[in-house]
Formats: sequence, C-alpha cells, structure tokens
Amino acid sequence: VSENANTIYGIVVYHAVDCLPRLCSDTFGPFSTPTKLLNAIDKLDLIGGKGESHSNIVEGLATALHCFEELQQKRDPSATVQKHCILICNSPPYLLPVLESHVYSGKTAEQLAA
Repeated sequence: VSENANTIYGIVVYHAVDCLPRLCSDTFGPFSTPTKLLNAIDKLDLIGGKGESHSNIVEGLATALHCFEELQQKRDPSATVQKHCILICNSPPYLLPVLESHVYSGKTAEQLAA
C-alpha cells in the first residue's frame, strides 16, 4: 500500500445475526496512512458467527457505500477520485436485502456491488 497525501482509508466490519441487537456493521477510521490502517486491522477481533454459516455482507456493503459518501464530502467536490472496496469474508451472505440503511433499503448485495 503506497503513501499518498490524498488517500483516505476506512474499515467496515460486518457480523452475523449473533450480534443482535447491535447493528450488523461497525466502522473504523478514517486513516490517513497505510501504516495506521494496517495497525487497525491487526487489532480487529475477527470472531463471531458461532453456529452461523452466513453473514450480513449486504449490510457491510451498504455501510461501505455510506463511508464513501462521507469521505467524498471531505474532498474538493470537483475532484475525481478512485474508490475501492475490498470484501474479505469467510461465509456466504444471508439472502436478505439491506434492512439497516434507509438509503439502500431493499437492495441486494449484487445490486450494491454493481
């Protein structure tokens, strides 16, 4: 990961239904350097799911899109920026649409990724 003064990083962690009644995703950041990002990733407890075979990937994607919108507000509106979302998972998604975001409510993971 290269150093760039214009680069902003964020982390979205999504969960299985065993997290209820909490929200299905958490955010960390923004981070201004790759080192800060990697340090935050190293500190994450990627546990949970217990007996669940699926996870709320769609809620994580919706949260990531919200983060992109918030980060865009911190930039010059005329600037053209690249946005990347790296999805790391070890479970397939629940076959449910977004429920926690009114902006993306009813959208599927495939629709959000398009």
